[in-house]
Amino acid sequence: RQNLVSAEADFRRTTASLARVLSLDPTTAVELVPVALPPNAEGIAGSTARAILDPTVSDDAPTLPVPTTLEAALRQAFTNRPEVYQAEWARRAAQARVDFERKGMLPELTLAANGFYDPDVTGFAAIDKSWSIVANVAIPIWDAGLTRARTRQAREDVAAAEAQLAAARDAVTEDVKLALIDVENAANRRTTAEANVEQAREALRIARVRYTAGLAPNVEVTDAEAALTQARANAVNASYDYISALAALNRALGSYADNALAALR
Repeated sequence: RQNLVSAEADFRRTTASLARVLSLDPTTAVELVPVALPPNAEGIAGSTARAILDPTVSDDAPTLPVPTTLEAALRQAFTNRPEVYQAEWARRAAQARVDFERKGMLPELTLAANGFYDPDVTGFAAIDKSWSIVANVAIPIWDAGLTRARTRQAREDVAAAEAQLAAARDAVTEDVKLALIDVENAANRRTTAEANVEQAREALRIARVRYTAGLAPNVEVTDAEAALTQARANAVNASYDYISALAALNRALGSYADNALAALR
């Protein structure tokens, strides 16, 4: 009963958190629809993650819509993850500033054209139209090292931006590898949990037969029922961990989790 009360409280808290994330009215009742997993889902996810982590492993099982190699997974993550995208454009902006500061040592040409028209209202003006073109050429000879200092500072900004980009790529690489390991681990745990459920169900059947035949006390049946309930709870937790790991993998790849969950329906 204590476990039941705790589970009901966790369910209410999780439902309230879901309503808050979805910006729903707190008084609105949330109806949840279970996510249906396809047959052999754990085998599909496990073989896919294993093939990505170790390219030498070959498996003929179908795969989920995720990249088939670690390089492809990282390439997708580097393209979709916003922190890598931001760091890459910061590096490009810093490089563009270097090119801009270098132009401070180049000659500058300014060309201006003016036109003037006088309708000659008084009648004394000999010329009522005039125009002029002025060209200025400025050659930087000495600016107290300002241009060189700005160029040097821009190069340092490029180095800092490249360091930030490398750090972002390293962080994304670690996220992807850990997410792939978690998917494989969760898939294997789900397989084991399902096998434990079948074993506990068979043990309960045997215990009931023994009790009916008078070969075992009632407590043996009760213990078998408790073991089956625990095995089912472990299977539910393993399925939850599997779906969470798959959602984390899609987040690491810069994809939306609902795309992965849609593949499981």
